[in-house]
Amino acid sequence: MQMMQALVERFDRLEQNMRRGFTDLGEKIEALDRKVSALNKNFTTRTRNSVVTHRTVDLSPLYNALTGDMIEAFPRTLGDLESLNST
Repeated sequence: MQMMQALVERFDRLEQNMRRGFTDLGEKIEALDRKVSALNKNFTTRTRNSVVTHRTVDLSPLYNALTGDMIEAFPRTLGDLESLNST
């Protein structure tokens, strides 16, 4: 009977470890998905912004690679961006 109880406890620990592992893996996949999504958006944005030649034309904002959120303080126009370089 003790042997059976020991096996049950061992399987319970194994199940807990597997659940924790799957949870960790899921979190890593979600983080990777956010990063890839942001990188794809940023690639498109950089391509769009590369043709901007006038200081008053709006720029498309970049995205944070860790959070996937749009960078709020991103310069709105080429003129705003150039002002950052001069300070």
